[in-house]
Amino acid sequence: MFSGKFHNDRASYTLIKSTPAFWSILGDAWFHITQAPEADLPPRPAVWLFADLSGFIEGPEAAEPNNLTQIMEGVAIDPSLDHIEGTGLPLGTYGLALLSEHVVPILTNGLSTGMRVLAQGGDPGEMHTIAGTIWRTSNLLTVLLVKSPGNHNFTVALKSGLLRAVAASAHIPDFPPLQELLAHWADVVIPRHLLFHEVLRALGPALEDIADVVTADAFRQSAVYEKWSTFHSLAHEHLQILDSPFLDKTRALRACDNVECLTIQPKALFERCSGCSSFCYCCKACQVSDWRVGGHRNACQSCDAEAREFHVLTRDRAFFRALMNHDYQKSKITVLQDELVFRHTHPGEPYFLIYNYSIKGVVKIEPHLFGSNQSLSGFTWTDTVSRVARSKGRMRLDVLVFTADADGAGWLAIPFRRNTARVDIGLERLAIELRKNRDTWDMGYVTKVLAALALPEDLELETH
Repeated sequence: MFSGKFHNDRASYTLIKSTPAFWSILGDAWFHITQAPEADLPPRPAVWLFADLSGFIEGPEAAEPNNLTQIMEGVAIDPSLDHIEGTGLPLGTYGLALLSEHVVPILTNGLSTGMRVLAQGGDPGEMHTIAGTIWRTSNLLTVLLVKSPGNHNFTVALKSGLLRAVAASAHIPDFPPLQELLAHWADVVIPRHLLFHEVLRALGPALEDIADVVTADAFRQSAVYEKWSTFHSLAHEHLQILDSPFLDKTRALRACDNVECLTIQPKALFERCSGCSSFCYCCKACQVSDWRVGGHRNACQSCDAEAREFHVLTRDRAFFRALMNHDYQKSKITVLQDELVFRHTHPGEPYFLIYNYSIKGVVKIEPHLFGSNQSLSGFTWTDTVSRVARSKGRMRLDVLVFTADADGAGWLAIPFRRNTARVDIGLERLAIELRKNRDTWDMGYVTKVLAALALPEDLELETH
């Protein structure tokens, strides 16, 4: 193959790589190799694909519009790259090969390069061709960053100038569809990643880097500005939570995992289970009780295995908890009202709350019946549901949703604990009192009761 024959001859290697015809031939070869009848396929076509990619995806020339077009010739061989949203499919061979050759910064730089060329203007035909390349580059980059495992490369895109490329769309008024496509980044794609510690740490400097662009009058008057403004407000809120004492407070508090206890106190006062490192107890007696009669004997090994299968970094989990606490406290009366209505509609039936961040990164908190979602299963889930039932109203199961994957890979159960059952008892009493038709409810009275429930009493603590 190309990389094997010419890699040692740097002069020929560079000359061939700079020839657009070569990229076209290589793109056609990828397509025909993978689309040929099974009998004609080479023994390991994926290896050939990786060899070709490692031969030419390097250096700044790969980000030029002509070369980007040839990179994307191979998209046809990977069905997972044909759909941006909603399939839940992981990346296929070609997508993984692109990631292995560090194509994310190349595509990001290609967006920036193309946007600069369009902003300068030129021959209408050439500008139309470049706009088409940017369109396809943006689509491919979006797919690579929203599908597993490419979503872990989002920080790389931010550090490579993704925000500057998106903001530059304000300076290409002659291409409205392209403006709308890049506005989709600010409206949907980027906000979906604002739940992760590493992304937020890279986002702060990236926003500072383009402050001159997004504060200019031309940007404020562009079609992108409204969606950008919404994104910027959400990003600023998340960055504040990341750097606020609220996160430290959330990290510091913990509840005893013995549901007969559920004492909430500073995390440093707890001891972790040495078997799974997930469950914590305020004293040896609570650990022994939970092992003997609380179900941890069976849960210990299972929760460790499931944690390895779906790994979430400790710092991400800490931010999840802080964010959920923040959003719950911000809309607590509304959430309590939704819980009240749900209890009225489904009297006596257990439920959990979903914190859905998968749509534009903005949370939507809704109660759901247990068993209403088949993707939420497994021993750990069943054990947690059992603990909620035995907590006597002091524990609620909350589920954070950060992607809309069909297989449920973007769901994480995070229990919410209180050291008293006051809120649960108050909601249940009010639901019984209001058994009549909801249209006849005295909403002034209902709001007054819920407001009282929302205010914590002395020594009353709650935490995720």
